[in-house]
Amino acid sequence: MSPDLEALLRADYERHNCEPQFFARHHATFERLLNDALANSSGTSREQLLEALRDRMMEYRRAQRRISTPPPQA
Repeated sequence: MSPDLEALLRADYERHNCEPQFFARHHATFERLLNDALANSSGTSREQLLEALRDRMMEYRRAQRRISTPPPQA
């Protein structure tokens, strides 16, 4: 996975899972990274890019939840 894509996925995860007081900061980071990606992909609309990333975003969020969930007690 490219570092730019990973940064965008991480920013999406953080904006969906942060404390409310940090949402604006994480949302701004996500928007900046998304706009950078749009600038590098000519002819792609915002909606097309978000649709193309939707499954990867959901997969990334699930993976992060599994990492942060403590194992069950024996």
